[in-house]
Amino acid sequence: MAKFDYTDAEIETLIGDIYSGAISQLNLPEDFYLSLAKYLTQGVERGMGGAIDNVKWGEADAKLAESLQENVYHFSAARTFQQTLEMSEAMTNEDGKLISFKDFQEEARHIYARYNGGDITEADGSIQQLTGYLQTEYNTAIQQASNAKQWNNIEKQKETLPYLRFVAVGDELECEICGELDGVCLPVDDDFWDANSPEAHFNCRCVLEQLDKEEGEDNESSQEEANTADEKADVPENFRYNAGKQQEIFSTEGESKHPYFSVPKEYSKFARGNFGLPMMRSEERRVGKECRSRW
Repeated sequence: MAKFDYTDAEIETLIGDIYSGAISQLNLPEDFYLSLAKYLTQGVERGMGGAIDNVKWGEADAKLAESLQENVYHFSAARTFQQTLEMSEAMTNEDGKLISFKDFQEEARHIYARYNGGDITEADGSIQQLTGYLQTEYNTAIQQASNAKQWNNIEKQKETLPYLRFVAVGDELECEICGELDGVCLPVDDDFWDANSPEAHFNCRCVLEQLDKEEGEDNESSQEEANTADEKADVPENFRYNAGKQQEIFSTEGESKHPYFSVPKEYSKFARGNFGLPMMRSEERRVGKECRSRW
């Protein structure tokens, strides 16, 4: 697995800069953001099956790859904002007074590790290793990029393979969510797949199986069966979207919007400008009304 390229020295510099005011929620650390975006882009590339800048994609996959990369840059900016905001708020105590740098440093290290993983020294001297959110987010980038690319193939082949069947992983890793969806069979264009396509939860390994018309009709679920499966599965709201249709790793809109994209009202205008952070080759990327309007 690729490694997140942000050193211990850079972490300490980040913490010190937040305490001094050089870094704040309105002046975010660009180096951290770019390292994060690069790391998640590697996950997208792994899921898509090749380096975005070097592979000659077909038109549909090239557009998809660009959209997914843009999405992880927006996600990285929002994530950097949320992490920095949380660290900045940790500088003061309940009375609103500035705490000592030593106390802040300890708290900031815990916040950093919770987001990104790392070793934390507890008060008793023991060392706790935190995995952090980032490992799961990287895995999500891989899996959702793969799912999105598969959806492109599904759209290309739906004339000859017009049905889909949800296939849950049949081992000890299968969960209640996927087990309830297992076997649901419906046409490709059915709205069911808008909210019930893999991933159905973090680290989901399930797939959509393509079927021809004859096999699909023989196994087609009734609307009642599909509705029951949908209700019983209870897919978490932030996974009730189709990565291929939406062309996003992390949803930016609707009820499935990732929590990082929900910012306090006073920062909404700042968020629409990607939090003051640059997009990769911004002159070649569309950072248009469609993306900005989602904040």
